[in-house]
Amino acid sequence: MERAASPIIQISAMQKNRISYMAGFSMIELLIALAIIGVLFKVAISNYEGVVNRKARAAAVEGLEMLAARQEQFKQANQQYARKISQLKVEPLMEQGDYLLSVKGKWNAFVLTADPAGEGTSGKMAEDGKLRMDFKGVKSWDCDNDGSFRCSWEDATK
Repeated sequence: MERAASPIIQISAMQKNRISYMAGFSMIELLIALAIIGVLFKVAISNYEGVVNRKARAAAVEGLEMLAARQEQFKQANQQYARKISQLKVEPLMEQGDYLLSVKGKWNAFVLTADPAGEGTSGKMAEDGKLRMDFKGVKSWDCDNDGSFRCSWEDATK
């Protein structure tokens, strides 16, 4: 038995160019892909920063609520509110260092503040605005960082 000769495939120069052109990506395609990846990365980073900021604000809110409870305990024991944070035996700098807690009190009233630009803070949240709570339970946030305290704590943590 004889074997049949294998056919020889001839590729023209034009077909070779087409094959080599189709073997990779063009520079424009690569640039478009990089631009899309860049936009997705930017969106992901800004979302992550938002989550981190909300978490830091939520921790400050918890700190202020704890201070308010301590103020009420102090009043029960001393028939007046504490005038400064040292009387409450609480560390004024939040655990991550993003907010500085403070107390301004009189015998019958107090205002608690969480300041992201206070002395000793990390400064990461400095543009975020202060959180405040008073003896009546009024909770507010200076969301525009202009001293207006027009936003609620619910806005700060969502």
